Amino acid sequence: MSFDGERLCVADCRVPASADEAHRLPVDTLHSMRLYDLLRLRSRYSDEDLERSGLRHFVEEAEQQRDRLVAKAAAILAKAGVNEDDLRKVIDEKTK
Repeated sequence: MSFDGERLCVADCRVPASADEAHRLPVDTLHSMRLYDLLRLRSRYSDEDLERSGLRHFVEEAEQQRDRLVAKAAAILAKAGVNEDDLRKVIDEKTK
């Protein structure tokens, strides 16, 4: 995570930012990150790095959401021989 005076950078996500409270954006940028962006953080940073940055909780919530989606998709695709492990591998590869 870094701030150059004009942009806040969290992993690969960059947003306009200001250190001046009067110009603070009303949108919480972490909550507006896509599931994919949060899942990518796991493959790029250690648990310790995520904890220090304050992102570990958000990444863990994203992983729980991923697991729920994988279970639903696997139930739908079971007749085609696709299981949760297959889907997890696709997602893990995509987020590396």
